[in-house]
Amino acid sequence: MPGVPSGRACENCRRRRQKCDYAKPTCSRCVRLGVECVGSGQRRFLFIDQKCARRQNAASQSTEGSAKSTPSSSSSLLSLSPCPSGEADALVGSFAEMIRPSTDRRFNLAWTYGEFLQSVPQRLGSSNALDVAAQALVASHRDFAVRRPVTLESLAKYSDAIKALTESISNPITSHSLETICAVVLLTMCQNLSGLGLQHLTSHCQGAVQMLRARQSYHITDDFEMGLHSYLHGPVLVQSLFNRAMRLSPAKFEALSEVLAINKKSPGSSTLVLLFRIPALLQRGRAVMQGQVDREAFITDLSMIYNTVQNAASIVYSKYMAGPATESKYTGPYGFCLAFCCFFNCMLRAVDPDNASLREEARTLVQNTFDLLPEAQRNRPLGAAHMMLNFNAAWLCAEDEDVRHRLHALLGEFSWDFRRDAHTMWRLGHLETLLCDFQFKTDPGVVLQHAV
Repeated sequence: MPGVPSGRACENCRRRRQKCDYAKPTCSRCVRLGVECVGSGQRRFLFIDQKCARRQNAASQSTEGSAKSTPSSSSSLLSLSPCPSGEADALVGSFAEMIRPSTDRRFNLAWTYGEFLQSVPQRLGSSNALDVAAQALVASHRDFAVRRPVTLESLAKYSDAIKALTESISNPITSHSLETICAVVLLTMCQNLSGLGLQHLTSHCQGAVQMLRARQSYHITDDFEMGLHSYLHGPVLVQSLFNRAMRLSPAKFEALSEVLAINKKSPGSSTLVLLFRIPALLQRGRAVMQGQVDREAFITDLSMIYNTVQNAASIVYSKYMAGPATESKYTGPYGFCLAFCCFFNCMLRAVDPDNASLREEARTLVQNTFDLLPEAQRNRPLGAAHMMLNFNAAWLCAEDEDVRHRLHALLGEFSWDFRRDAHTMWRLGHLETLLCDFQFKTDPGVVLQHAV
């Protein structure tokens, strides 16, 4: 009706008579103030034309018979009721809000972790472990959305989820079900949102992989299971580089990568296969530095992989980043490729230090990382989660100490999004250790001492 307010501002903006941008699950003003945002983007006043309502009622009664024979659409993400009645419906509604396409990219879990999450709501209610893990994720996401430290309520729900998961794993019937594996995956997301760090993610990711290994007798038939595999590619690969406790021998890592089935229909599958060779390349590089392996052959193989990843980065850039300047960009896929270009450049310069073109490319890669900053700032926190990987990789590429200092400061700034601690500072020692590893200067005995 003309003159009737839409009432889509959140409670805080409405009470203070401030302009609200209606972003979900929390508006920009509430994010900046660090307060809980209630009702952002939700219409409060809805006037219905009574004549129109009577016509709709008559039409629904005339089609009642045919509607009974039509499959229910209640499992569809977009058709979920915005006002659920029971506790189970409330969980489905809360989970769906975190992944709904209309939810702001800054807080949308599906944008960051994968579209397979859209299949989770219809599976809720079939597994206690999955239900309790979903409750823990909803609680963690609620704290994350208002940028406050983890609450006792979230920690309690996370503890309950661990107990429910333990019971499910102890049951031979449910121990290797997709719902149980999904519960493990949701808990890794809880840890990400709670800022618990890579070390705490290790056990959950390893557990999920072992459970998938036990399912190898089952043929992958649906997109949901492939989505679980695809999600684990990132954490397992990144942890194998950043966390020495996850750094398996190349043979064991290859066996593990075979468990994590790569979807060969995916455009980037061939590049992903090359990335899973990094642990073997690190071992081979250490052998080169000790004079045990031919250096030129290693440089040739490493250059081939580097060029392939560079081409992949160019393709992804043209797809996600080359639009009009006024268009919102999704920097995640390109940022991921850019980070691994930095890693391979660092490895190549270690075995070919006099190559001037590699040094020039390194400076370009670092600048490309800085060029991501304006868009990443708009996508923070979840839409810019990949920037932590990018800053680490760019630090390895950079040679100028002022540039490294700036990258280190940015690591501390962006890590606050997940740790939400005023005293957050990325450990410089971690970067120096990583640099030694990628320059093949780490003693092999040290690597084996930390490896599982």
